[in-house]
Amino acid sequence: MRISVLFTVLALASQLSACSTANIYDSLQDHEHDRCSAMRDPDRTACMNRASTNYDDYKKQRDQATDKRN
Repeated sequence: MRISVLFTVLALASQLSACSTANIYDSLQDHEHDRCSAMRDPDRTACMNRASTNYDDYKKQRDQATDKRN
């Protein structure tokens, strides 16, 4: 019994660590698109524009903002 539980925990941990930051970002963006879809214009349009930034652009913007602070 303990071995199967240990194996399950190790399998789950390895799957979770395989998620990349980009995958997590994309998942959050999908959720944000769903939330935006429930809004009415003009709020929906502004929300969708904010939620349409791809991970590479987001990372560049984040890195630039971080560099300015340092």
